[in-house]
Amino acid sequence: MNTTYHIDAPSISSPRRGTQFLIVLAAAVILSASLLSADELIKNGGFEEGTSGWWGPGLKSGGVVSDHAGAGANCMNLSEGFICQDKRPVEGGKSYKISMKIRSESAPEGSVYVQVSFRGEGVKPGWYGTEVASVEGRSEKALFVTGGAQEWKEYSSVIDAPANATEMLIYLRKLGGTGGVASFDDVKIEPAN
Repeated sequence: MNTTYHIDAPSISSPRRGTQFLIVLAAAVILSASLLSADELIKNGGFEEGTSGWWGPGLKSGGVVSDHAGAGANCMNLSEGFICQDKRPVEGGKSYKISMKIRSESAPEGSVYVQVSFRGEGVKPGWYGTEVASVEGRSEKALFVTGGAQEWKEYSSVIDAPANATEMLIYLRKLGGTGGVASFDDVKIEPAN
């Protein structure tokens, strides 16, 4: 007994249709990759997921709070120390816009600051930025320096990653041994070019 099976396979009616499909597929892959990399530059910058993505001793001196948020439902309060994210992927030689909202309450001027550093083969370790923070008797570069009594204020700066940089580190700081509280919210890192 012979049994014959007939299978209808979809066919591409013309090479042009296949080429169009490949072009659409490639565009979708490129678009999703660029969106994914932009989303991965900072994790949980609005603290809507609590402390997820952040680490550092400042988590013990403050924490995520829902009152007085600068954007969304939550913000991070620090009374001393720092919180940070490291190993944030970047491309060497590219420019990045770093922005956030900062609020300070009874904090001495200069005691609230943000620092950025880069890692990669041959990249000089250290802090990058145009401002200067006075830390335990020494001066260190910083991206933003503030303090005093201020309501939420938007801070923004564009910084160039060194040629061989592969990672960025960002530290949100409140100088230890000083009074007051610093609040951070809506932290963003985006490609600038």
